[in-house]
Amino acid sequence: MTVVTTLLTAAVFILAIAVTLLFAMIGELSSRESGPSAATESSDWVEPIPDFRRDLTDIGWPPELRDTATTGLIIVLSSICSTCSAVARSLNDDAHFVADNNVHIVVSTATSSIGQDFIDAYNLSNLRPYLDVGGNWVVGSLGINSSPSAVYIQDGLVRSAYNFGSIDALESRILEDRERLRALRSTLDSKGLENEERVKEQA
Repeated sequence: MTVVTTLLTAAVFILAIAVTLLFAMIGELSSRESGPSAATESSDWVEPIPDFRRDLTDIGWPPELRDTATTGLIIVLSSICSTCSAVARSLNDDAHFVADNNVHIVVSTATSSIGQDFIDAYNLSNLRPYLDVGGNWVVGSLGINSSPSAVYIQDGLVRSAYNFGSIDALESRILEDRERLRALRSTLDSKGLENEERVKEQA
């Protein structure tokens, strides 16, 4: 009886570990390690994400992210992605980038405790992080299913979304996007067109 009980206990324990790992793999956002960074051994890459949700009017904003609903930059990290760990490590060295772009962090994680450990390990608490258990909010609300990724919001619309390998590479691309929008506004103003509506249509 003791042997049977021991075997059953061991089997349940192994099954619990397997289920936990399965949920971690399925629920979290996928890592981009097979992308350009792996091929070139460089983190200085940025790739547009083709399918993302542009109009965020009807999504439910978590309190931690509500400040970005009009203008801001949401950076999505996964607690099991090594590139995400490198990005998280560098964020504290880029205070100007965080401030200039109203950066908020989303940590996609299998469990709240794992996500909190990730936040604590990289001192991300000051970046107003949101724990997205299972990646449900990012996938369901933004249409983003990979990490590290960034969603650039201006005037309540997603202007661009990227996978990226480093904060430096991302910053350069966001600056380009901001200049493009500024130039578009200037052009529309000079033509006397309805600024906000046309920017939303053409940006």
